[in-house]
Amino acid sequence: MKKQNHINMKPADKVDMSRNIVFINWDMLDCALKDQLTAGDVPIGKLIMDMDYRRKIIHKGKICSADEFRMFDISVQVGDYVKAYEIFKSDICLFFILEFFNMNHILENIME
Repeated sequence: MKKQNHINMKPADKVDMSRNIVFINWDMLDCALKDQLTAGDVPIGKLIMDMDYRRKIIHKGKICSADEFRMFDISVQVGDYVKAYEIFKSDICLFFILEFFNMNHILENIME
């Protein structure tokens, strides 16, 4: 599997709302999708929206220890939220995604 990092940005002020670590089952993707993923301009959800797929949520909750995620080279804080899920086409897992939500930035933007 190939690993890519993605950042979901708020367009107005470019504040990170979430950061994604994506593991890709590269050999199972067609060339067009590989090219789009390599370019990195379009979120995965938009790239696969016309595809027949399903998501399976593996875990969601608060981060209790930032040390758990040190191996992924991503800055997270205790109290932030993480969601882990898989994206399948038929019975084949195409993506495994860890999405980290920056709660401080989310709460700041809700209060505005």
